[in-house]
Formats: sequence, structure tokens, C-alpha cells
Amino acid sequence: MIRDGVESLGRIASVRYIWAGTAVESSRDIVDSSFDVGLCAVFDGREGHDCYQVDPLHQEFVRKYSQHWERVRVYDFE
Repeated sequence: MIRDGVESLGRIASVRYIWAGTAVESSRDIVDSSFDVGLCAVFDGREGHDCYQVDPLHQEFVRKYSQHWERVRVYDFE
């Protein structure tokens, strides 16, 4: 369901790569499998990330799919 909307996020100009997937069950304690869908987006720096946040396609994604999540965790790094 949410994964279907990821394609639209890939059309945002500042997105270099984007993909989504589901958690992998693992017996390893270090693996976090507490989520249903993971989304990874790569940008050309902080400016690209900032443009992504306010882009109408991202805003539409949030409006359309936010009803399907209880919590969002974000790991920003560079």
C-alpha cells in the first residue's frame, strides 16, 4: 500500500535514489524488525533533503498515507 506511493516520491527533482522494503525477520538481536515498511531516500546534500520535505509530491504522500502509520522514525545522516 505505502510502497505504491514511493514511485511518486522518486519523481521529486532532489531525489537521487529511493526505495522501500519490508522488515526482515532475524534471530540476530541487533536487527530491528519492529517496522512494516522502510523507506530510504538519497539526496545530493542537505539542500536536496530540505527541498524534498516541502515538495508538493512529498506533502501529498504524507496526506495520502499518514493514516496508515502510528509512528515514523527518521534517521538522517550525511
